[in-house]
Amino acid sequence: MLETTKDTRPIRHIYRWDLDKTYLDTDLRLHRIWKIPFEAPSAKRNVPGAVRLLKELMAGQDPSGRAKVTFISASPHQLRRSIEAKFRYDDIYPDQLYLKPNLQNLIQLRWKALREHVGYKLPLLLEARVGVPSSIRETCFGDDAESDALIYSLYADLVAGRIGDFTLTRMLHAVGAYEDAVVRARSARRKIVPADALQSIFIHMTVGNDPDVFRPFGPRVIPVHSYFQAALCLFGQEHLTAAAVVNVAHDMIANYGFTAARLAEDFKDILRRGFFTRESAKSLGEAVRSVAFPDPLPPRDETIEMLTKLAADIPPEVAPPPEPVLIDYPTVAETMYRRARRETLRSRRLR
Repeated sequence: MLETTKDTRPIRHIYRWDLDKTYLDTDLRLHRIWKIPFEAPSAKRNVPGAVRLLKELMAGQDPSGRAKVTFISASPHQLRRSIEAKFRYDDIYPDQLYLKPNLQNLIQLRWKALREHVGYKLPLLLEARVGVPSSIRETCFGDDAESDALIYSLYADLVAGRIGDFTLTRMLHAVGAYEDAVVRARSARRKIVPADALQSIFIHMTVGNDPDVFRPFGPRVIPVHSYFQAALCLFGQEHLTAAAVVNVAHDMIANYGFTAARLAEDFKDILRRGFFTRESAKSLGEAVRSVAFPDPLPPRDETIEMLTKLAADIPPEVAPPPEPVLIDYPTVAETMYRRARRETLRSRRLR
């Protein structure tokens, strides 16, 4: 049984996470995937920085409310016990864990549902939003190995009321979703109090995509090469303290083999792409002066000096992608699926 937080304070923000390649660094190659159900919790690898980042977000800055954390994964129900054991091992207690009913789909000969994720995740997201006050905002975490940017963006625009049943139905039919998924999604959408609820969508880059492929989604979708970059952006959005950013950096260096030079490059990259601003960088530099820098982090003053110099080297005109008037979902979906097919063929040739 999934152990959840005992915190009874009201919810201040919702964080929705994917699991594989976002929280767990799962090897999904066919010759490795059969081992997943039998792995001990200590053998399951985390994406570097994910556990520390999630703990910092759950701790939060606002004493009046708590974070709600949900996981929606395409992993099969049969892995529930194994995944819950991993959460306990990591000392993470999410509110909800949704897993895909692949065995049921197999028994019912729903072949498309085994590999198609939009028709699985989107109705679940919409149903999870039903009854949530319009004042509560959300942040989503996914990866570029599946369709997370598309799914979360559709979800955001449906919740905000920018698109309705026509686009929803068209998109679900286009990706091959079954009719019951369409009915569930439409029913849930109509029960949601409209709100511009989704603040950011963080896409952890895993398959070598250029971040610019996500520009059609606008500035809400933030492609990151590491969770240090996500921590920087979340500091700028006032989700994390400066100490929390330092803790994420320390975890990645101490436990995952990252170097200060690599994190410095990530800092420079996220500044260059405009998702972390000069003003936020300046605020972070001032705030970390009172934060301890444990080994193996570089000395605090040296780090501040280095990051200040890196920020000064970034041209002042950088900006994130412009806000689209309305995302052309059918075109974006077709482009993404063509690219995914090419990547799949390329990876097969390399094996």
